[in-house]
Amino acid sequence: MWINEIGTNERRHHRIVEEETNQASLNVRGEIQNSIERGKVMIEEKFSGIEQGRLRFLLTSWANSLHLFDPIADIVDDLQDATLLCDLVEGLSGTKILGINRKAIVHTAVQSNFYK
Repeated sequence: MWINEIGTNERRHHRIVEEETNQASLNVRGEIQNSIERGKVMIEEKFSGIEQGRLRFLLTSWANSLHLFDPIADIVDDLQDATLLCDLVEGLSGTKILGINRKAIVHTAVQSNFYK
């Protein structure tokens, strides 16, 4: 009987660890999305049109210099559906992200990409 209790406690422990890991992952993803949104607002508020253009150019050049994907024209436009963000995370982390919606148009599909 005590063997069953050990197995039950072990399964319970694994379930708790898995739930905590999933919650931590959701928290990190939410923080990343919030950071991106704050960054967009900061760029719009802090930089004039010319400075925004330079910053876009520098970020686009940096992303293209990584050679992780086909060259992009404007990083801000390509970040709108979060597929580029997924590609950057894949390339920088070396892990594959499953289920990226490459034709995300509606808000829920874009949100899904942000939470990958």
